[in-house]
Amino acid sequence: AGTRICNLYCRELKDQTFGSLWDPETALANATLVRSVGEDMSAVVLGVEAYSSRGRSVALEIVLRPLLLNGCRNRRILGSIAALDAPFWLGVDPIVCQSVTSARIIMPDEIERLGKPQPAMTSPQTPILKSEKNGRRYGHLSVFDGGGS
Repeated sequence: AGTRICNLYCRELKDQTFGSLWDPETALANATLVRSVGEDMSAVVLGVEAYSSRGRSVALEIVLRPLLLNGCRNRRILGSIAALDAPFWLGVDPIVCQSVTSARIIMPDEIERLGKPQPAMTSPQTPILKSEKNGRRYGHLSVFDGGGS
């Protein structure tokens, strides 16, 4: 895990599995979601309620995406966590447990559809018109050079 994620938990997460961040029942359900990312090449978006050692809570969103290495499935996953709020204690009071409040699996065909560029909204291209007195026209706008008084 990166520095910012470790800061949320106030500890180094190196050598810890994703499942170790959850209670055993939730870890089993999350293992199924993680398997979906690795095997089906889907993406997963988790809504999470995280609790600190002092009982404070914060809403998080976790996104898991498959990584392809040289076009091959490699069971590597890229994850990110974002806090939906920025409470004063986050990064000082460690997150010690968390639970899933929502989960969404985005299948590969849906990812392809989401990734296609949508037609951009464009304004009609109006050519630059000839210069006016002390100014130039761009479409319906006039631009006057400033500088001297």
